[in-house]
Parts: sequence; structure tokens; C-alpha cells
Amino acid sequence: MHCFGLLSFAGFASAVAADLSSSSEQTSGSPNTFEFDVEVVVAHFDEDLGWIDTAKQEEPHVRYTVYSKSDHTPERAISLPNLGRESQTFLTHIVDNYNSLADWTVFTQAAAPGFGFSAFDHSSGHMCSGVKWDNYIQPFPNGQDWFMVMTVATRYPEIWHSDRMAMMFDLPNSNGDICPADKQDGWGGW
Repeated sequence: MHCFGLLSFAGFASAVAADLSSSSEQTSGSPNTFEFDVEVVVAHFDEDLGWIDTAKQEEPHVRYTVYSKSDHTPERAISLPNLGRESQTFLTHIVDNYNSLADWTVFTQAAAPGFGFSAFDHSSGHMCSGVKWDNYIQPFPNGQDWFMVMTVATRYPEIWHSDRMAMMFDLPNSNGDICPADKQDGWGGW
């Protein structure tokens, strides 16, 4: 089984149990460092991919796979037709690589990970205050087989949505939990 993390238009999600039995040996580094295969799947259109080179230097154990729907596919990317959104890109990766998926996979849009969200701004990093990129690429944090921070709530059948305040404002009390610590006050209006 494999674990998935998702950094998407509205935030992160993750699911699926992991089989820790084959790879749970700790390395000699950090006590939380395990020898797991980690892959970041990037859905690109026209964003700057320069951040990936820096990330590879800082975390050389993480493999980055870029899929591009741009008319000008970057050299290191796999070209896909411009159909669907990032979820279509992520599903393509899962289907095409099902028998060789990483132990821990993070799915993200191509903007450099960082605080905040601004609609129609391709440089928005999509992360809540209190959350760091390392939270997502560190496999099995505290023994968990997933890591997720809710950033948008949707109300059906109206399809209204509410953004998490910590994604729009740098809030000092935000700790990156799955839901805001201040419950309903941590969300914007419908």
C-alpha cells in the first residue's frame, strides 16, 4: 500500500494506509528519518519551476516528477494534453505508475510551496500559516500514515465554499492541525 499527500488548488489531502513492515528501518540521521521512497508529483502549466532545484539540494532523497500541460513543456517535464485540472494529472500518475508508486507521494501544483493563497495568482503557495513544506515530504510523521490540513470547506448542494483563515492571513496561533484550533471562527464566511 502507498501513502499520498496532496497540495492542490485549495490545500492538502492525504489518504491510503501504508505497509511499514518492509521499510521501517531508521537511518543514522534524525530519529524521525526513515528509509522510505518519497516522490513529489508536480502539476505544471506555466509556473516557475526553479524552486524544485533548490528543494532537490535541500532534500536529495525526494524524487520530483513534473507533468506539464503547457504549450511549452519544460525540459524535465512529462507532457500531458491540457485536459482537466491537477486532479487529472495526479490520477494519470497513479494509474500509469500503480505498481511502482513511492511509499510516500505528495501531489502539488507547480507554484513554489509557501504561505497563503490568492485567487488567480500562480505564485500562491497554498499553505496555511503554521505549516511548512517539510511537514508534507517527511514520510509517516509521528507514525501516522497520512498528513492533511483542511484549507477549504464546501457546502452542497449550493457548492459554496469557505476558506480557512490561516491560509489567507498569517495567524500566529495556527499550528497546522487538520482543522483550525478555533473551530468555526477559523473559517471565512460562506
